[in-house]
Amino acid sequence: EKSYLSHKYGFSNIEIKKDEGGYYTEVGMRDVWDIPALRGNQPETIGYPTQKPEALVEKLAHLLTGVDDTIADFCCGGGTTPAVAQRLGRRWIACDQSRVAVAITADRLTRQVEEQTGKILPVPDFTVEHWGIYEVRRLSDAPSDQFRAFVLRAFGAVVESVEEHEAGIHGYKGAIPVWVGEPGQTKAVTATDVQAFANAIRKTLRYKQDNLRDGIMLAWAFRRDAMEAADRLRRLEQTDLNFIRLDMIRIDSPRFREHVTALTTDHADYENFLTFVQPPKVEAGYK
Repeated sequence: EKSYLSHKYGFSNIEIKKDEGGYYTEVGMRDVWDIPALRGNQPETIGYPTQKPEALVEKLAHLLTGVDDTIADFCCGGGTTPAVAQRLGRRWIACDQSRVAVAITADRLTRQVEEQTGKILPVPDFTVEHWGIYEVRRLSDAPSDQFRAFVLRAFGAVVESVEEHEAGIHGYKGAIPVWVGEPGQTKAVTATDVQAFANAIRKTLRYKQDNLRDGIMLAWAFRRDAMEAADRLRRLEQTDLNFIRLDMIRIDSPRFREHVTALTTDHADYENFLTFVQPPKVEAGYK
């Protein structure tokens, strides 16, 4: 490690180097590091409860990584690790279960880069991902095929082939056909959608050979005529072999979450994984 000197004179047989901190020699690393704790009047202090000194992370980064190596901190808190990694030219991954911590880290990195390069140059290419918490607006903007694939996997269903999609069935939950509505919340399921899905089920081999009569529809909302159409199909069970039992589940409902929770294993807990959130509603008035 570096041992800094007050001057470079009077030393023999010792290689003296210089960096931005002054003159130093390289000595064997000590087993006790003297790194001052943060105080409220220091520029790097942001007030986060568990914030660590940048000098500590920087020392570890120099010891264990080189330029372009990747540093990961999965409990990043106030963002000290990614801030140091960014400054030292390392790649980095930062995670935290707190959305507040993620927001603080993103703001800290943005301000740090602006201080280093000025606001004329763009901030480096890093993204903020809220895994497990999905903004409805962003999902609504997704392409239909990507939205349906996401919903099916979250529901524990298997995404079907393009041919099945074109036939009106988007996936299967076990042996049960599944249909997924449009990404946009304003596009509620209609009676026409219900009848089309029922007809698609009737064309499957499972319907013809195994007497399968069930289906599942997943969507943000179902219009009244859609609910009535599904009820009519279900009532046919008493009089007509062409009856269909359709289970209609809202994507943002507790019933949908139950299927997500069922995917939990010893290695992954999905019980509290999936949450859909709406953007805040802001109302302003004036006199």
